[in-house]
Amino acid sequence: MKRFYKIAVSCFISGLILIGIGGAVTVYDVSTFTYKGDKYDVGQKAVVYRNEIELPNNNSKIVYFDDYNFKIVSDDSVAENKAVVETSCNNMRYAETVVEINENYYLKNLDTYNYSKYPVNYLHHYYSNSTSNKTGTTVLKDILNDLKNKEIYNYNAFSYDDTESTLRVSPKDYERFTKIYSYKYDILNEDEYNIAIMDTTSEYTYEEEY
Repeated sequence: MKRFYKIAVSCFISGLILIGIGGAVTVYDVSTFTYKGDKYDVGQKAVVYRNEIELPNNNSKIVYFDDYNFKIVSDDSVAENKAVVETSCNNMRYAETVVEINENYYLKNLDTYNYSKYPVNYLHHYYSNSTSNKTGTTVLKDILNDLKNKEIYNYNAFSYDDTESTLRVSPKDYERFTKIYSYKYDILNEDEYNIAIMDTTSEYTYEEEY
């Protein structure tokens, strides 16, 4: 039994020595690497996702809130009452802009507390997204390739702030869109509007047409 313990202890100590030697070799190897600074384009390139939607066929104005990464452009190639939604992002991420246009909304002017005289269409957009399953493997391949070349970077593979959305519409439909600002207007659906005008006097009910 004593012989067994001696062998076991010897193996344990030998293992620690080997680990120490391996660690020393690793430290030595890393010390020969070159730090190359930031790397912002790990496996990334610009891609554009597109989908088509229908516009409300009621010729009413369509309002939308100002958003620095969302814009509406006139495009002769787009048919009337149609719109093409484009989402530009990097290939490390799948992102689709979901555009919803709801009818029978009313604007409230936050300065005058007046409401729009007629209902408008309200455009609301948001991102439906998920990180691509190739993200981890793509980044890992880049890191391993850099290690092979004895290079170390500060990796920044997940910067998604550059995602932009564009809504392309026909020149005629383009005239229907009006950009509004959240510090100036609030938006109410029909039920909210009906409740609001019940709680106010008639002199504050209507605003200029939009």
